[in-house]
Amino acid sequence: HERHALLGLGAKKSLDAESIRRAAAVAATRAISLGVESFSVDWTHALGTGAVAPHAFGRAAAEGVRLATYRFERFRGVGTPKKDQEK
Repeated sequence: HERHALLGLGAKKSLDAESIRRAAAVAATRAISLGVESFSVDWTHALGTGAVAPHAFGRAAAEGVRLATYRFERFRGVGTPKKDQEK
């Protein structure tokens, strides 16, 4: 089963690395909440604006996904419920 989502990035003039980082984080968070095992984002249109250099764009997108999916569990004891399970 394939799902598709649209993600708004705001006005072209305000497109910067931070907006890319936030958009990637939103996409990752939503994918997790839907329980998908993997997802991809097509940034073709946003990259084509030239507002953010390709290397900075990729870095910001990767940082957004990583920050949104990071879970610190080093000191979580055995039997301690994960935050997602506490709800």
